Amino acid sequence: MRNNIHPIWTPSDALKKNSAMHNYMHWLKTNNGPDVVDYETLWQWSVENPEAFWKSFWNWTEIKSHRPYKSVMTKPGTGMIGTNWFEGSSLNYAEHIFSRENEQFPAIIFQTESGSSKEISWKELRSSVAKLAGWMKEKGISKGDRVASVMPNIPEAVIAFLATQSIGAIWSSCSPDFGNPSITERFVQIAPKLLFVTDGYRYNGKEYPKTYAWEELRVSLTKLEAVVFLSYNDSAAEMKETTNWSRIMQGLNQNSYSNLYLLNIPCGYYILPELRENQKL
Repeated sequence: MRNNIHPIWTPSDALKKNSAMHNYMHWLKTNNGPDVVDYETLWQWSVENPEAFWKSFWNWTEIKSHRPYKSVMTKPGTGMIGTNWFEGSSLNYAEHIFSRENEQFPAIIFQTESGSSKEISWKELRSSVAKLAGWMKEKGISKGDRVASVMPNIPEAVIAFLATQSIGAIWSSCSPDFGNPSITERFVQIAPKLLFVTDGYRYNGKEYPKTYAWEELRVSLTKLEAVVFLSYNDSAAEMKETTNWSRIMQGLNQNSYSNLYLLNIPCGYYILPELRENQKL
């Protein structure tokens, strides 16, 4: 049966030679690494030598660490889940995203289901992230705090994620089309201090209001200190006792929080101390 299977598409030799994988294999060869010539040999080497592979990948991608790592991999437990990665290092995801800023290309290209689209420049993205991160700091959100979101897949969700990462807080999100019991069960486990919501979402040409559901969700999240509300389906939509997204974007000067990377995050896998007993994460 397998002899009758044919690939749908095969990259040309020119495309292969201009790929990131080809550049990485060339870098390996010129930096005392193995002489891998194709995907199969690269994959085989990576699974047989995971520590060497990830160390080389860290160096090739020029990861910016505020502290050097002590070891690439340690295994206090068993299996992949028990592995600690690059212990001792400290980095910030948002810093790495903005390290690739290029005003020649947009940071985000967004298109709605209806076909309307917009582009967000790197300058605009940085400004929005800085404003939101500054507001979050003013509200007392800090390193290790949990931030939850039930926004659709929209640019504002990216902005909220990067702002959260920039200050060292922990991000968790659910699709707004999940049922409220499922969303509540997920978020109750992590006890977020901040929640991002919209008035609803759109799917298959139809708008689905969700404000009523978020009112119920807010009651269940007992550690919640603030809710940010974005009018998405209806520009006039409101939710009581929330902070409107547009007010944050209009009311805070980005220079009040110009340094997006004051906090950095240790690299590794861990479970929040208060959740270790029930292991729900």
